[in-house]
Amino acid sequence: DEFLTIDEVAQRMALPPDMIRRRIESGDIPVHWVESYGKLEMRVAAEDVGGVPSAPPTPPAYAPEPAAEPVPGPLAGQSVVVTGALAGASRREAEAAVVAAGGRVQSAVTRQTTLVVAGEGAGSKLDRARALEIEVIDEQEFWSRVANGRMP
Repeated sequence: DEFLTIDEVAQRMALPPDMIRRRIESGDIPVHWVESYGKLEMRVAAEDVGGVPSAPPTPPAYAPEPAAEPVPGPLAGQSVVVTGALAGASRREAEAAVVAAGGRVQSAVTRQTTLVVAGEGAGSKLDRARALEIEVIDEQEFWSRVANGRMP
């Protein structure tokens, strides 16, 4: 029998390791305790997750592809944080629009952040942006800038 680590299972199933752990905890994926280098380690039988894949796994949807070179656009050179709930798009869609417009997405507001897009219910990230005197715009202004190519 071939036994896999959680990371190997995640790669084969194209899911994040945390999701695999949750599925193990819920009993969806059975585990086995295997001795490895004198200690017991939790493993998953390859047959329990579809055996050996016939082709290399596709990259998971949550892993963004690195940009080869900066993209020119209305947000070129901008480091952007999207926070709060957006009415017209998901956060992923807004972040994809930032990248397509030449910007760089950040998950946290830092001194390097140049723009914050604040949706409904924006909380501590909005507060931090204001404290650091970083430009804050609403969703409508964000989409206008992206669509019209307007710079701040």
